Amino acid sequence: MGLLPGLLGLSFLLGGITFILKQAGPIINVVNNTLLFLSGGFVPLDTFPNWVVTITKHLPTTQAISIFRNSIQ
Repeated sequence: MGLLPGLLGLSFLLGGITFILKQAGPIINVVNNTLLFLSGGFVPLDTFPNWVVTITKHLPTTQAISIFRNSIQ
């Protein structure tokens, strides 16, 4: 249930940055790539230290990738 509010909050945050800075492409790319890296989109979560895995389990993108992987297996 935390997936949708987390993604909405992230969307509003990035939308606000875009509204203020007018060119937020580089910032959005850094946030997007960091989230994909930490959510297990590029590498498995098993390769991270335990303290990073604890943080990544609360990211909405980690939950979305997990749901997608379970649906295609």
